[in-house]
Amino acid sequence: MTIDDLGWMQGGWECSIWGGKFEEHWLAPRSGAMVGVGRHLKAEDTAFMEFMSIETNDDGITMWMLLGRPSKGDKKGVPFKMTSLKGKVAVFENPANDFPSKMTYSLRANGQLFCHIEGEEKGKKMSEDFDFKRLGH
Repeated sequence: MTIDDLGWMQGGWECSIWGGKFEEHWLAPRSGAMVGVGRHLKAEDTAFMEFMSIETNDDGITMWMLLGRPSKGDKKGVPFKMTSLKGKVAVFENPANDFPSKMTYSLRANGQLFCHIEGEEKGKKMSEDFDFKRLGH
């Protein structure tokens, strides 16, 4: 299994959620890495942003996430190890992280990208679903 096996994630995606639009953009896999960004747009405001990379390392493949605006203080990447890749379903996990601790990306038969995140916040199980469509479709 290599980074190239995640090429189905590449492109621009959007979904309606939290009273606005969430966009996620993934660059094609190149030289052992993929790079992604996400942002939540609500009215005339960017309410949230995230920066991601999926990288090959000695332990396999890991997604790194930086949450929040870089202009708002120091950020540290949080690792999520890819624990499963079956066809076009990839699972990334970090049991030490509260929410999310598990992210599942899948490409549906209709060509839409689906992301399910889950974990705990203040001892309560939580989950969110992102039913992405290709930008411009």
